[in-house]
Amino acid sequence: GGAIPAETKLLLTLRFYATGNMLISVSDFVGVSVASGSRIVKNVSHALASLKPDFIQMPQGRELERTALEFFNVAHFPTCCGAIDCTHIRIISP
Repeated sequence: GGAIPAETKLLLTLRFYATGNMLISVSDFVGVSVASGSRIVKNVSHALASLKPDFIQMPQGRELERTALEFFNVAHFPTCCGAIDCTHIRIISP
C-alpha cells in the first residue's frame, strides 16, 4: 500500500505511451495493479493535456497566414501552419 509517488506515475504513463504494451506489463513494471495502472495513465494523461495551453499555441489571423506560407516554403506542404516536434503524420505523397 501507500501513496504512489508522482515520479512513478509519470514513469508508468510514459512507458505505456512509449512501448504500447498492455497495462498489465507496465503496471507490473512499477508494482501496481492493472486497475491502478489504468487510473494512473488516465489521470496523468489528463494532467499532461491540461498543460497544452502553456506549451502549444496555435497562430491566429495574419500570423496563421504567415506561418502557413513559411511552412510551405520550407516543407512544400500546403495549408499547414506547422507541426509539433516528433509528430508523424501519414499523408499521400503529392
